[in-house]
Amino acid sequence: MTEVVVTLSSHNLDELHDELKVLFSERDNFDIIEFRGDYFEDDEDIIDALSGLSESDKKILYTYRTKSEGGYGDDDNYIDHLNYILHHARFDIIDIQYNSYRDMEFIFSLKSRGIKVLFSHHDFEKTPSEKEIASILEGMNDYFPDYYKLAYMPNNSEDVELLFEMLKRYKKEYGNVIITIAMGELGKITRVATYPYNSAFTYGCLNTPQAPGQVEIKMLREVYE
Repeated sequence: MTEVVVTLSSHNLDELHDELKVLFSERDNFDIIEFRGDYFEDDEDIIDALSGLSESDKKILYTYRTKSEGGYGDDDNYIDHLNYILHHARFDIIDIQYNSYRDMEFIFSLKSRGIKVLFSHHDFEKTPSEKEIASILEGMNDYFPDYYKLAYMPNNSEDVELLFEMLKRYKKEYGNVIITIAMGELGKITRVATYPYNSAFTYGCLNTPQAPGQVEIKMLREVYE
């Protein structure tokens, strides 16, 4: 099964209010709401936003993407930010950048609160080698995450094929918890692939793509139904 994640585009509470009106008219087309904390400038606004979203019957994925991994967040403040939001807001899944924070005690503290952990790794310029990808996935596995997400920029069709093969291989080993995304137009097929090359999650948008190659959630729902 592939769950459809809708990535919100709002950068403040007013925009979020308007976006939610559209979002819930599309509620049958997604399973998970991804809220990007790095789009907001103020932590208290993030907490208010998450409080409102928690009233939804949809699962909430909290993501704070730093500049080093293609977002807007402060790399130096990454750990402090996650800890602050964790103690003041509710959500179901948290995206943790594998290169930014690997702390077993923190991971288990999340799990003890019923929060699922998604380890992520991004490269917006290239796709790592087979050996490098295997090392990243196996390194992630040492921390017992609930999901493993790899998002890379392909430079040719062979890069896309490699991600498909790594997905298939590690799904057999770890279960349906792997997410592989080849970004951009060349990699769009990874966002709509069906069994056995479908990821645990596929990320989409309401209207404006929030990552290279993202497609609208309505199309994703049609594919996976």
